[in-house]
Amino acid sequence: SGSDVDAVVTGTIGALNKILKAVNQGQPTRVEIVVTTSVELKDLRDNNKVLWSNPAFSSSDEFPIAPGSEPQNTDVTAFLRQNGDARQRLANKFARSVVTTMLEGM
Repeated sequence: SGSDVDAVVTGTIGALNKILKAVNQGQPTRVEIVVTTSVELKDLRDNNKVLWSNPAFSSSDEFPIAPGSEPQNTDVTAFLRQNGDARQRLANKFARSVVTTMLEGM
C-alpha cells in the first residue's frame, strides 16, 4: 500500500537534444542524445520535505547510426521511438545517473 512508501522521486523532462558526434565520408555514424530534466526526491513521512533536487539534471549517451539512415532529418523523439534498444539504454543510464548523483549529494 502507499503507506509503506517513505520517499518518492519525481521528474519532468525539459529537453531532449540530439548532437551528431561522428561523421565518416559525409555520413553521420554516431549521435549523442542528451536528456535534461528537473528531478526531486521527497520524504513522504516528513510533509513531502524535499531531500534532494536538481532543476537541470542532465544525462546522455552515444549511439551508432545505421548506414543509409538520415538522423540529421529525424527529431530525437522519432529516433528513440524507432530504436527501442537506444531508448532502454538511455533510460537505464539516466536512472543510474540520478541515483548516483542523489547518493553523492546526501
